[in-house]
Amino acid sequence: NVKIVLSICRLSRWKGVHRLIEAVPSVIKERTDVVFLIVGDGSERRRLEQLATDLGVSKYVRFMGHVPHRDVSKYHAIADVYVTLQDISSLSACLLEAMICGVCIVTLNTGDTRSVIKNGEYGILLNHSELPFLPSILLDLLSNEEYRKVLANNARQYAIGNFWTWEERAEAEIRLAEKLIHKRTGDSL
Repeated sequence: NVKIVLSICRLSRWKGVHRLIEAVPSVIKERTDVVFLIVGDGSERRRLEQLATDLGVSKYVRFMGHVPHRDVSKYHAIADVYVTLQDISSLSACLLEAMICGVCIVTLNTGDTRSVIKNGEYGILLNHSELPFLPSILLDLLSNEEYRKVLANNARQYAIGNFWTWEERAEAEIRLAEKLIHKRTGDSL
């Protein structure tokens, strides 16, 4: 009966996890049936844990630490909303995995993120100036299961139709590496 808001990343300052934690007090003021799962580890973990304590929300924010890649899909399976708010680009393998797993996404419009997230269609795309609205957006999504499922399903369908599988990507990278080696050595393919 608990709603799960998930973030998966290395815990570095530019990953923007502090923005999500800063939104928690406003969210739990309206509903207390929410848990924020932070999956990952890094140099900012202690500072982020202290931020959750200072804001009085450590009961609602769970730091899961590093998890093996094979277990990441288990977190996606229980998530209601996936959030990534990175400074440089939110277009990461973690975001793409969330799309493939069919999780509703809220992300920051940085870098090339808008090339895969169409606002209101495959997820919610926020500009920096809209970050103050993050709590209300999360509350709206957590309260509107139908809309959340539409966004999640649209993201999954887009991912299935447009993303490579891990095997396809590995094969393409091997072909590219072989081509570069052959080009450098003068051998023909």
